[in-house]
Amino acid sequence: MSSLSPRAADLPTESGAASRATLFTRDFVLVCLASFAHGTSFQLLLATMPLYVLALGGRETDVGLLMGLVSLSALAARPAAGWAVDAKGRKAVMLFGPSVFATASMAYGFITSVPALLALRTYHGLGIGTYTTGSTVYVGDQVPAPRRGEAMGFFGMSQNLAQAIGPAVGLAVLEAFGFHWLFALSVGLALLSVGLTTRLSDSFVPRGGRRLSWSMFFTARALRPTVLVFGMAFATGSIMSFVPLYGRSQGIGNPGFFFTIYALAMLLCRPTAGALSDRLGRMAVVTPGMLVIAFGLWALALSGQWWSLAASAVLLGVGAGTVYPALLALMMDVAGKDARGAAMSTFGIGMDVGIGVGSVLLGMIIEQAGFPVSFAVAGAVPLAMLLAYALVTWRRATPTPASSAADR
Repeated sequence: MSSLSPRAADLPTESGAASRATLFTRDFVLVCLASFAHGTSFQLLLATMPLYVLALGGRETDVGLLMGLVSLSALAARPAAGWAVDAKGRKAVMLFGPSVFATASMAYGFITSVPALLALRTYHGLGIGTYTTGSTVYVGDQVPAPRRGEAMGFFGMSQNLAQAIGPAVGLAVLEAFGFHWLFALSVGLALLSVGLTTRLSDSFVPRGGRRLSWSMFFTARALRPTVLVFGMAFATGSIMSFVPLYGRSQGIGNPGFFFTIYALAMLLCRPTAGALSDRLGRMAVVTPGMLVIAFGLWALALSGQWWSLAASAVLLGVGAGTVYPALLALMMDVAGKDARGAAMSTFGIGMDVGIGVGSVLLGMIIEQAGFPVSFAVAGAVPLAMLLAYALVTWRRATPTPASSAADR
C-alpha cells in the first residue's frame, strides 16, 4: 500500500475516559489567548512591512530578503529553543518571544534605511522561533494524546484569528494614523502576551544531568515529515509578503481582505481537520490539503482581480488549515514527551527554511518574470514535496506514536 494511505499506526490510541478528557482547561485557554496576542503583534506588520520597505526606498527583492531574514533568524533560534524547552522548561522559553517582539516594534519607528530595517527584522525573527516552539510543546503537554490533533486545531485557531484581523487592521491603522501608531499597537499586544504567559502553570520537570547532543536540538525521526512542512511553508508562508504588492499593482486599494478570508478559512478547517487526523490518520488529511494549496496558488496566478484573490485565499486557507494541525500532531506522535521540544524545533526548521527560501526565490522570480509566474512556481512545490515524501517512505511503515505510551 502507498505510504500516502491512512494506516492504523497513524492513530493515537487511549482509553475511552482519557479520550473524552476536556481540552479547555484554564491553562489551555490562557495559552491560546497569549498566542493570539503574540500572533496579532506580528501580523499587524506582515502586510505593512513591505510598504515600509518601499517607503524607505527599497525594491521587491528587498521585500523578499526581509521575509527571508525573518525566517532564517527564526530558524537559527529554533534548535536552541528546542533544547531549552526540554532542558529548562516550557514557560521560560515562551516568555522570551513576546519580549523580543515588544523591543523590536519599539525600535522600528527609529529606522531610516533598508539595511537597518533588515537587521532589526532579523532580531524580530528570534521571537518567532522561540515562542512558537515553546507554546506548541506546552499545548502538547496539556492535552490527552488521543485528542492531540484536535487540540492542535483549536490552538491554531488563536493564530488564525491573529491572521484574520492583524493584516487588515494593520493596513487600516497605517492609513489612518501612520507607522508610529502601528508600531505602538504592536508593542502593546506583545506586552499583553507577556502578561498572559506569566500566569500559566508549567508542570513539566526538566530532566537534570543531560549532556548536550544533537538529539536535543532536532530529532531524525521527524525529518521525513519535515519534507511536507517545507512544501507547505514554501507555498503558503512565502507568498504572504507579496500579496499586498500584487494587489496594489492590480489596482486593489486595500488587499487586506485576502488575509482575512485566508485566516477565516483556516479557522473553520483546523479543528475538524485535526480531529479527522486523529481518526483517519495524519496522511489521509495531509494529502488532500497539499493538493488544495497547489490549486490555491494557481488560482492566484490566473489574474489580479479581487475575485481571484478571494478564491485563492479560500483555497489556501482550507489547504493550510487542513495540513498544519495534522503535521503538528504527526511530529508529536513520533517524539516522546522528553523530545517534544526537539520535534517542534525540527518542525520549525522546516517552516523557516520553506518560508526563507521561498521568499528570496519568489522575490527574484517576480523581478524577472512577474507575479503570476512566481505564484505558479510556488504551487508546484507542495506537490513535489508530497511526491518526495511518498518516495522516501515507500514500503516503510508510518512510525507508531511514541507519545501514546509516554503520556499514559
